[in-house]
Amino acid sequence: MSHQPTTFPNHPNGFAQQLNGLIYGVFKRAVEIVREVRRIGVDVLTISQPYPQPFDERGVLDYVCALSREFGGDVMLYNESAVGNPLSPSMVIKILDKCPNIKYLKDSPHDMIGLHNIVGIPRVEGYGR
Repeated sequence: MSHQPTTFPNHPNGFAQQLNGLIYGVFKRAVEIVREVRRIGVDVLTISQPYPQPFDERGVLDYVCALSREFGGDVMLYNESAVGNPLSPSMVIKILDKCPNIKYLKDSPHDMIGLHNIVGIPRVEGYGR
């Protein structure tokens, strides 16, 4: 498992414009947890979108990709719209394009048309061409 540690330029991972002290603390704690689960040998990590504070698309993308990179192994993206920051199908596709180690998707919004658009891309395990 190749691994590059997460760095915090300007504040955490380039999304300094969005993060105040509370959100930075939550992000920093998430990184600590990811490092610990990697250390103990977890095979696949599940990451959902950040909550409870609202993030714009760039913030969600940076958050998910930073944690995904920090883990270094296979990741499942959990689109849990009930927690806030719901991920549109186009946003899920952006995340999958930017975060190569996200191999799995759990999609709770039950948007069948959106899900059809997502699974049509070849990166999601068990789906695609």
